[in-house]
Amino acid sequence: MEVIHRVFEKSTRKPPTFGDSVQKVSISEYDRNAVHRQTSTTPFDKSLEQLSNLTKLEPFEKLVASLQATDDYRNKISMYEREIATIRSQNWIIPNSEIHGLTGYVCRRCNQIAFDGVRNIGYDMTMQARHTCDEEKVKSIKMVSIRPVDVRNLNDTAAGIILERLNYLMPGQKYLLATDTSKSFDSLERMLNPSLTKFLLGIPDRYYLYSVKSDEKIQWLERAVDNLGVRTIVEDFEIRDFLRRVKSTYAIFEIPIDDIVRRILISVTT
Repeated sequence: MEVIHRVFEKSTRKPPTFGDSVQKVSISEYDRNAVHRQTSTTPFDKSLEQLSNLTKLEPFEKLVASLQATDDYRNKISMYEREIATIRSQNWIIPNSEIHGLTGYVCRRCNQIAFDGVRNIGYDMTMQARHTCDEEKVKSIKMVSIRPVDVRNLNDTAAGIILERLNYLMPGQKYLLATDTSKSFDSLERMLNPSLTKFLLGIPDRYYLYSVKSDEKIQWLERAVDNLGVRTIVEDFEIRDFLRRVKSTYAIFEIPIDDIVRRILISVTT
């Protein structure tokens, strides 16, 4: 009996498609996404990414220059701190409330103006005694070229500078206070010559001395002498004239009156 084997062919139909509803993905894009999913992001990677973005926004040369500038600023700050420390170690820092006067000096040798505060009038050194000339500047100055008008202008400038500082330290109305010191001079001059007498009484290291001419009329000076021991009110232009003459807020005025010479200590006060 013939055995008949029936062979059934399986259907080779393609699976159904869904048209354009399914997005086609290329092999290369698939591989790239796969790699991205497999790579984990760490904080270090984020830092590298930020650094990369920074170098894209600002060229590397500018970044290096900025860092160098920062180092320069730090070096300058350190230098200033050392200078301030040196100044503080070699000088007294005087509070404004303890300053009772100002002493200034115009040096015609090195052509400089300087002034400083005074705590104890008659004990602290004047600016003339403290001053040290800048020898390098002296070499570059031809003293022959300094005319009298230049000296007057320099005195006016010094008076303006000191007055500005004085108004800051002593705001408000200013007065002159006069004290007669003639007896101290007279007693010493009976035994010593005038130059040695002035030196022993602290001129010019402790006080400045201004000699008034016999024909010179100074109104604010006359009012102060007429009111010894009493504050005499003065205007700003008179204070400026005072400072222009002595470059200080206190000085001894040598005043010829008839046949005698009086020495009057006058100071600016509030």
